[in-house]
Amino acid sequence: MGKTRFVAIVQARVEDSGPLPRRIVKRLNGITLIELLLERLKMAEGLDQIVLATTKRKEDDELVAIAKKQGVQFFRGSEEDLLDRTYRAAKAAKANVVVRITPDGPLIDPQLISDMIADFKRKKCDYLCNRKPPTFPDGFDVEIFTFAALEEAHKNVHYWFERKHVTPYILEQAGKFKIRNFASKKDYSQLRLTVDYPEDFEVIKAVYSALGAKKGFGLKEIAAYLKRNPKIASLNSHYIRDEGYHREIAEVFGEP
Repeated sequence: MGKTRFVAIVQARVEDSGPLPRRIVKRLNGITLIELLLERLKMAEGLDQIVLATTKRKEDDELVAIAKKQGVQFFRGSEEDLLDRTYRAAKAAKANVVVRITPDGPLIDPQLISDMIADFKRKKCDYLCNRKPPTFPDGFDVEIFTFAALEEAHKNVHYWFERKHVTPYILEQAGKFKIRNFASKKDYSQLRLTVDYPEDFEVIKAVYSALGAKKGFGLKEIAAYLKRNPKIASLNSHYIRDEGYHREIAEVFGEP
């Protein structure tokens, strides 16, 4: 049996609408947010490959150019069917295990990814995440799952919602898959380090301006900075974590 390949897949597209248009290609000190994310992923131990999984739209040619510049693999697939895009990207990369990273967390801690990969290996599970319940900041979400689980989801999902969000099917099959959560000893879930709104970008910009000179700075340094600068931390604190996701669940399944 060959070496297990852990492949990070970053699903990304350039969005011209929403409260912060073109958010992942906004620049900080000359670097786009998606480039910053890719650079931080390269620092994580245990990853065998990084794939930027984008769409076939002309607007996303910009992301392909960024992937080439960063020296990471890219894959172009469905715009809306993220499950299919993830599955095909993972298959093309010959991944045994997928490390799913969202593009809106440019300051994600490389050490967190390394620690979760190690924990996934120790627990020998099918799926590991750090958000059930969340103890890490919004913007630090990581999911790790086997290609076998992903392939089963790809074959068996029933709702379009499941195709758009990739892993709901796996989470619903707790009796079939070994599912585990990775928790922080200290609760950082009150921190918001994702980029959805203009205020989010201001927080990221302030943190990166203060800490960016130290390559590989992590969650502890970020949390300490925000504790020293509560006005910065409060800029986006009024936004609800995963608000759009929960709203979509309510619309699809009629839940309150």
